[in-house]
Amino acid sequence: MNDLAVTSLAGLLAGVINSLTGFGSAIILMLFMPGMLGITAGASVTSSICIGLNAVTAWQYKGSIVRRISLICSFFYLLVSLTIINFVGDMDLRALSAGFGGFLLLLSLYFLFFSNKLVLRATLPTLIICGLLSGIGGGLFSIGGPLLAVVCLNATSSREEYVGTIQSVFLMTGIPNFILRIAKGLYTPNMIPLTLFGFAFALIGKALGKKLSEKMDGATLKKLIYLYIGFAGAVNIIKNI
Repeated sequence: MNDLAVTSLAGLLAGVINSLTGFGSAIILMLFMPGMLGITAGASVTSSICIGLNAVTAWQYKGSIVRRISLICSFFYLLVSLTIINFVGDMDLRALSAGFGGFLLLLSLYFLFFSNKLVLRATLPTLIICGLLSGIGGGLFSIGGPLLAVVCLNATSSREEYVGTIQSVFLMTGIPNFILRIAKGLYTPNMIPLTLFGFAFALIGKALGKKLSEKMDGATLKKLIYLYIGFAGAVNIIKNI
């Protein structure tokens, strides 16, 4: 398969998972992009596709966004991610990727089996820590969603609030991060066709995923999110050891 075909397939799957879980499009894309472009360039294309997808979803759920959670998490996310992007071009990300995968796997296992023993509330310290840690993943790999998903899922009162809030965070943090990637030469004009194809197929996948998501209750949604976080972690470990 050529690069456009691979990106189209990745975008389709990313759109489906975005509708099902409210996040995860970057994780799906980063399963494909590094193999074609390397981790740093792959993260840049991933970021460009996700911005479009996040903008569409955030607009759809704009009336349900919990602004306090969105603004606090976005501020501290950007504080870290913009700093990291300034240096990411000179870093060896393989070991970091494996370590990040281990963290995601442990997070998944914990919440699958012990989530009923921990209640996450949208306190200021929780939101600050969530923003900072998510910014690390966002700056290094364009993957900042797993921890945000856990916090937003437990701190919002409906699926609409959860989706609107987490997508607004992705959008507010994605745009400045992407601008910096362009300024640092990490995203180049030859990547534009990949972005356009990936985004177009992501919208198709989003429509397909929406039909599936309408059949899920809250408990099923939580389990799917935690399982998907574990899947992403395992893949990151296997790819980088």
